[in-house]
Amino acid sequence: MAARQALKITAVEVYALRGPEVARPHWTAYFPVPTGNELLVKLHTSDPSLEPGIGLATSYTDIAPLLKPFQSAYNLADHYILGRDPLRPEAIYQDIFGLTSKKASREHGWTNEALIRVSAAVDVACWDLLGKAANLPLYKLFGGHAETVQAYGTCGYYREGKEDAPPFTELGEELDMMCGQGHTMIKVKQ
Repeated sequence: MAARQALKITAVEVYALRGPEVARPHWTAYFPVPTGNELLVKLHTSDPSLEPGIGLATSYTDIAPLLKPFQSAYNLADHYILGRDPLRPEAIYQDIFGLTSKKASREHGWTNEALIRVSAAVDVACWDLLGKAANLPLYKLFGGHAETVQAYGTCGYYREGKEDAPPFTELGEELDMMCGQGHTMIKVKQ
């Protein structure tokens, strides 16, 4: 079997996905859940047949600091991602995550949260590429054996004014919505 040519990351695309503002946010036990943001990273490689590797990281804080490492004069992608082998995700992850304890990251204006989220999104994108290169779904690459996994949806979070409606009216509407979406198991946070 012919040896595969060394794979290199040739381009990085970064997108900010912002959730819409919610008129009546739901709560965890202690605080309202803010609007979610996603940092989407697409990694392109020297082998176009594998492209792209896609990774996401969620943040419930302002998305702007998460984009800063890619927008600053000292661009994180140029120094820590481009030219690297995506089939060695741990090495790239450790280098980016390791910046959280480096003075240089503060000098560039990069927050720890930004570096943690960026390292996660890039790591997932590398694993996506690794699965594509192996022509295997990641669960099999990780040694998984189940073809299906049970999942559940969650509803019933507290909302301002929910208690003013007739008993369980809003909860009933949420449960109808979840069943309509195809959920067969539901966790209620009432």
